[in-house]
Amino acid sequence: MRIRSGTLSRVQDCIADSCWSGTLALDDMLRMIADGKFSAQDLHDLTAFMNELQARSNAVDYEVVLVATENRSDYQIARLRRTTWMLFEAHPILRALDRVIASRKPSVRKKYKPRERKFSVFFEELPQDWQDSFARMDAGQPGKYGTVPVPSMAATMKTKACEFIKAAQVAGSPEAMCIASATSYERSLIAREKPLSRKTMLSSVRQIRDFARYLGSEEAVLDHLADRIRVHENRSQHYTPVKQAAINLIPEYSEIFGMALDMLSKASHTQNPRSAQSYRNKAVAITLFCPFPLRVSDTRLRFGEEILWDGRQYQFDLTISKTGRAYRPYILPVFGFFIDQLILQGCSTEYLDALRTECLEKRRPLFVNYDDTEPHPRYVSYAWASVFGTGSHIARTHLHNTFGRLGARGVELAMLA
Repeated sequence: MRIRSGTLSRVQDCIADSCWSGTLALDDMLRMIADGKFSAQDLHDLTAFMNELQARSNAVDYEVVLVATENRSDYQIARLRRTTWMLFEAHPILRALDRVIASRKPSVRKKYKPRERKFSVFFEELPQDWQDSFARMDAGQPGKYGTVPVPSMAATMKTKACEFIKAAQVAGSPEAMCIASATSYERSLIAREKPLSRKTMLSSVRQIRDFARYLGSEEAVLDHLADRIRVHENRSQHYTPVKQAAINLIPEYSEIFGMALDMLSKASHTQNPRSAQSYRNKAVAITLFCPFPLRVSDTRLRFGEEILWDGRQYQFDLTISKTGRAYRPYILPVFGFFIDQLILQGCSTEYLDALRTECLEKRRPLFVNYDDTEPHPRYVSYAWASVFGTGSHIARTHLHNTFGRLGARGVELAMLA
């Protein structure tokens, strides 16, 4: 290994700098330079950069790194990141540099206008008497026949009512509970671009029937809906639900864990920050929501809000959107390990306590993109679909199927999830 005297002298000056505190070895540096991993100039630039960071703050923080790099070009910052990765592939400064690099790139995301509702109207567009009925329902007041739907069913009923009015508008039927509009609604279910299962159509018509009873609709309307329910019941017999077919796409839990660990391994070996963070996010999404099959609307979690830390283990602290029920289970360490990976984001475990405290204080989302932005609200389901071919809604069915094999006790445990 032949190194020019000028290069040797420069490298010796760098590793002797106080910012490294004797952590760099001369032979290692010379070998890496000879192998083309980085140059003596790269090491000099990194040394100057580390001295600048230490002069500004003792902590590695994105804001500090951002200020320290403001007068450096994109190329210089990329070289700093590459050299840092070669020397310390699990250092927090890498994530800070990734965020700086991402902030300098123009956004490639398109700004989409909110899509118009295709199959339903907004709740505020329902007839006023329907809105008043739902208000009474939410207050626990009985309907015309003396019944009050439970909160979870009331929420679904609102969705079906919004679909009912949309179908009436499209068909030109009266925006009221009548046979003509009920027929229009049923036809709209059949005409969906993505065919609905027979069980879903049966459930939808039942929900409209129950709401019609709450409203105190005419007997002719209730009789019509009862007849249609019987028709759909006959059609749905001996029918394999779509969800049951999708469950066959999900592997056993041991295999899911193996896939997740493989993803984490890939994340630790790739230099591409976007790919590395994608691997970590998907690994956590497919494991954490196996024992905790939350609905998609409940998977937007933040440290310090829905995810707590008591000094030993994590705990969920959220309210289930569908039922309003408090949900505060502790998270076993084996699953806490995966949460730790999203805190570390490639950093060494020696930084875990400091980074965890920072996440809790800043209320950082559990899932973040490589540029530290928050992914879209349905990310967890997207991650499941990209890995397994079906969304995270199937996790609950998978849990019940697996625990159901254990008998009555297994069913009881599954119901607690």
